[in-house]
Amino acid sequence: MAGRPGEHVPRSQHSPDRRPGRVVGRVSRRRGQGGRTGHRCRPEPSRSGRAGDGGRGLLRQWLHRRLGHGTHVASVVGGSGVGSGSGSTRRGVAPGAWLLVGKVLGDDGFGSWSQVIAGMEWAVEQGADVVNMSLGSSGASDGTDPMSLALNDLSRRSGALFVVAAGNDGEQGPRTVGSPGAADAALTVGAVDRNDSLAPFSSRGPRRGDEAVKPDVTAPGVGIVAARAAGTAMGSPVDEHYVAASGTSMATPHVAGAAALLAQRHPEWTAARLKDALISSAVTVDGQKVTEQGGGRIDARAAVLGAVSATGTLALGPFTSEATEPEGSRVLHTNSSDKDRASTRSTPAGSMLRATARSCATR
Repeated sequence: MAGRPGEHVPRSQHSPDRRPGRVVGRVSRRRGQGGRTGHRCRPEPSRSGRAGDGGRGLLRQWLHRRLGHGTHVASVVGGSGVGSGSGSTRRGVAPGAWLLVGKVLGDDGFGSWSQVIAGMEWAVEQGADVVNMSLGSSGASDGTDPMSLALNDLSRRSGALFVVAAGNDGEQGPRTVGSPGAADAALTVGAVDRNDSLAPFSSRGPRRGDEAVKPDVTAPGVGIVAARAAGTAMGSPVDEHYVAASGTSMATPHVAGAAALLAQRHPEWTAARLKDALISSAVTVDGQKVTEQGGGRIDARAAVLGAVSATGTLALGPFTSEATEPEGSRVLHTNSSDKDRASTRSTPAGSMLRATARSCATR
């Protein structure tokens, strides 16, 4: 499906063979190991259940004769791993999560802004706490396009956290993050390999226009083995039930799954707080720029079990030589435990910030 004239056409973010795929969505209802989660989709018939059975069951009818992108992504989020025989070696990040599946792109992996926005609205209407978007525009964005603005508004009004692929245009250099990953409220995800090396295809920041930091975090997105939809040939098939694929589409559901676990542990947390916790607990990788990795490679265990979180990112706007007055922004450290804790964070200039987070718990 073509976008409207003047639009950057949204597409799936599967790489490097660039075969188009499809977006899936899931919503968990605070059962098993996930919070309520959603994948961007459009308002059309959906099926709820668990993913990860080699493309059978949950997505069998919905994905019949299609490319398998949605099955793969859903499996990374909440796959059961039963197709691997042992039932554990290829489980998703939140295998107990319940998924709500929808479709926002055409069978060729492309669609229009209006389709994607309709899907975002639909996911929010279903009560999703976390919305995974393994898609993006075909061109870079400054965060003021319709999809990005819609994401900001929907997140603000609903409290849903939108986890979005940074894009696969990294080999074109910096300022290649597309929409809706360029949105302020999006938790934007780049891709790394098993050694935490940045994937060549992973789109880089800074954001076009104001030079804000994007992506926000990175996650594994190279050679990811997950469920294979029956009869499909996306990626490199491992066996009848599993296929290996690469792209920021594959990195994004790792973060969405971690967000689901975090939302389950802290159901009262807002989207902004979930985002801060995931960014501030990430592992910074030496040799990578902040505009390539954001806060670093996601660490689900640290995010879910950690007691202290902090402001993940600040968008300070462009610097001009006419600005003579200093401006300040607050970095908030939040302690959810019953003990006082000290934390240390590095700044881009290499200096260290040390703060003591006082307990917020009632003693």
